[in-house]
Amino acid sequence: MAITGEQIPAIHYVVEGRCAVALPDETEPLWLEAGDVLFMRRGPDRLVHDGSGVSPIALDEAITLGANHGAVVFELDGGGAPSQILGAGIVLGGPSRKVLLEALPERFVLRAEDSHTTPSIAGQLECLTREAEQPGPGSRLIISRITEVLFLLLLRAYGEREELGGWLGAARNPQIGAALSAIHRQPERDWTVDGLARFVGMSRSSFSAKFQRLVGAPPLRYLTSVRMDHAVELLTHSQLNIAAIAEQVGYGSEPAFATAFKRWHGSTPGTFRRALVEREAAAHDSSSEPATG
Repeated sequence: MAITGEQIPAIHYVVEGRCAVALPDETEPLWLEAGDVLFMRRGPDRLVHDGSGVSPIALDEAITLGANHGAVVFELDGGGAPSQILGAGIVLGGPSRKVLLEALPERFVLRAEDSHTTPSIAGQLECLTREAEQPGPGSRLIISRITEVLFLLLLRAYGEREELGGWLGAARNPQIGAALSAIHRQPERDWTVDGLARFVGMSRSSFSAKFQRLVGAPPLRYLTSVRMDHAVELLTHSQLNIAAIAEQVGYGSEPAFATAFKRWHGSTPGTFRRALVEREAAAHDSSSEPATG
């Protein structure tokens, strides 16, 4: 599994040695020691060995194991002490995907002394390393589940260390967090402001004001955004027809869904899906053309 360039969150764990990550927006590399864990919202561009003078190399060039199992082992040996780094992408799906990606920090590091004092994180890292180094039947599924748990544990550790604002801060609030969880878990449900307020044990006015202040949008507008993001994912990645998608995202009829979708995205669901198919076909035709010259 290639991590370089993928627009998905990625975890990198330094199993042995040390390395430096060359960041596109920083002049100095980020140094990581054995036991450190780096989370990046879009995955790092390059890794460089520890001062041996070798030029930074693309991650793909350093893969030695696990390319087909969802986690990869990178080994760097530019003349200094060998380094081994475990990398894994985190594939997020469902109604929460877009809002969570936008809320995540660009990157953060959990240092060895912190990860070692968190048994649950240390245990997941050990399992992930073992499965990547010794893959077997079912490794892809096992690694996928481990990275999901590890991601949540790292996010929790980050939240405990940082003063969170925005969506992540709102999600940590007991009442608003419960409302957000309910919306993302069941976006198809016929939620109302009154219903959400009762669900979290607040008055309508207090809930609405607190939700707006912490999340930055009124409850029903936020609900619509979650539904529309989920609709885009289903239109893009599923074979469900428009009526079935309408039902899954909380609309009682296909016309009502089409109207809401067009108001939000500027085109009807059918037009949106046809444009996707045409773009994919054009990209396939372009990649299939023989090289000339």
